[in-house]
Amino acid sequence: MIVVIFFQYLWAVLKHKYFIIVAGLGINRLLRSTSYQVSYKRLLLHDLSKLGRAEFWPYAEYFCGKKCVNQKRDDAFHVAWLHHVAHNDHHWEHFISNYAQIAKQIRNHPELAQNFIREMPDDALLEMIVDNVAASRS
Repeated sequence: MIVVIFFQYLWAVLKHKYFIIVAGLGINRLLRSTSYQVSYKRLLLHDLSKLGRAEFWPYAEYFCGKKCVNQKRDDAFHVAWLHHVAHNDHHWEHFISNYAQIAKQIRNHPELAQNFIREMPDDALLEMIVDNVAASRS
């Protein structure tokens, strides 16, 4: 079962990476007459932390493991999510001061987010758009 979960999640990450590149190239084509472009470096490095020790297994078990209520698994996923957000600036949560401390409060009261958000750079914003387009396809 562990091997199946490993390969299911690895396939999901690689498929998402493929759609990131496809979406990024498409968005760059749409924006070619502007000064905005998603850098190839950002496209290639996108979400590499998902393959690291801090995120891989918690994500794999959460998305590809048994679909039952499991507090330990959910807590491990939450820690992995906080790690992902802290190390990937294409998530708007990355720009919330002290996100790890206030994540539960924001989840229960989304209107609080406006009090903590810092400005997001254009390159991170473009990567976030690419990520959302790719996620809708994978």
